[in-house]
Amino acid sequence: MLRFQSGRQGLVDNQGQYGLFIYASNALRCTVAGHIALSANNVVVPGEWQHIACVYDGTALRVYRNGINVAETPGTGPILTNGNSGVSLAQDNPDGDEFIGRLDQVRIWNTARS
Repeated sequence: MLRFQSGRQGLVDNQGQYGLFIYASNALRCTVAGHIALSANNVVVPGEWQHIACVYDGTALRVYRNGINVAETPGTGPILTNGNSGVSLAQDNPDGDEFIGRLDQVRIWNTARS
């Protein structure tokens, strides 16, 4: 569940490799491969549990809400693996931008799921 605050809140971030963020404007932003980004407006609903997924298969970046594809953009290239600061949950890595809410059953896969 989520409570909006000003600015950006990090859900999952591995600096320069991939990330998933929520903005105060109710936009969800997914980044991958160091150069592909996708914003989906009006996806998250404050105060309501929902399943959010960001999927990259090497040809497209997609955002799903409760199993429904709500946004996608083409993109190519491998996900970068040269980071050395690890994965951060509920905040940006390494700058903060903490998520105010609850996360449950976070999974990061090394293969694209539908």
